[in-house]
Amino acid sequence: MPDMEQTQEELAVAAVMLVVKAPMDKVIAAYLNRESFQQNSDVIEFQSIQSVGKSDSEVEKEFQSIGFTEKESSEVKNFMAFKGGTAFNLSSDEIKQIQEIDSKDPAVQEKSSRLLRRILAERYQVYFKQGLEAVQPYDRGGGKYAFPRRELTVAAGSIKLLENHFPDFYQSLLKYPEVSSKEVKSDFFWFKNKMDDRSAYQLSHYMSSTLKNYAIVAELQFYVGSSYNSMLTIIGCVPYEDGTIVFCTNRTFTDQVTGFGSSIKRSVGRRRIEDAISEHFAKLRSMLEPK
Repeated sequence: MPDMEQTQEELAVAAVMLVVKAPMDKVIAAYLNRESFQQNSDVIEFQSIQSVGKSDSEVEKEFQSIGFTEKESSEVKNFMAFKGGTAFNLSSDEIKQIQEIDSKDPAVQEKSSRLLRRILAERYQVYFKQGLEAVQPYDRGGGKYAFPRRELTVAAGSIKLLENHFPDFYQSLLKYPEVSSKEVKSDFFWFKNKMDDRSAYQLSHYMSSTLKNYAIVAELQFYVGSSYNSMLTIIGCVPYEDGTIVFCTNRTFTDQVTGFGSSIKRSVGRRRIEDAISEHFAKLRSMLEPK
């Protein structure tokens, strides 16, 4: 939906689905449970991240399975050679840390995996404690940067439906962790996904609120390893007869839809997002309404 797009890097999509004979609380529960993630054909691996009451070292243990596999030697090679650009989403400081590893070291895969774990754990912990304002930009080389914190702030701030009708959720979304509401729950996950014939890690913050007359879930992908910069998805539910109406808006930010041929790139990009949402909704519906 071009009229929803706020920046040249943004792709916006909206969809509506009627889920028959599925109460609202079960829709939200299904959207956030392990089976839903496992049914996503793009998800290779994922884990819930638990921070409350834990030390930094205890949180870091939840990232221990992250790393490059033996089959990802080309990914390791590209990672080690990265000095800025769009192949990876990394800050200037993170790129400097890569350069401290000797690419000819026999243990380069292990050391690259260790650094990747540290990058993801640190990005998560900074966001958990300070929110979007602390999200580091991506170094695109040549003095250019992408700013996921700005992208997600613009996306969250532009959702007038939330601002006008669900102000507590809106403020919690826009100003986490400074503003919180007892009605809004937060869950955090890391995912390893298949993206454009590659694998990439992402960090997601799910915020959810389920009350008598409505339910809302927001997913902020505040870090994505490659392919696009950031993403905000809003899922809303309202009761309807013996079922639930579900609506979805998605805002994806990517540098790859700017420049020459941008109108075609944007059209293709929107269609890919629409297809992904449709597939996910179809699988969600099959979970809720087994034949």
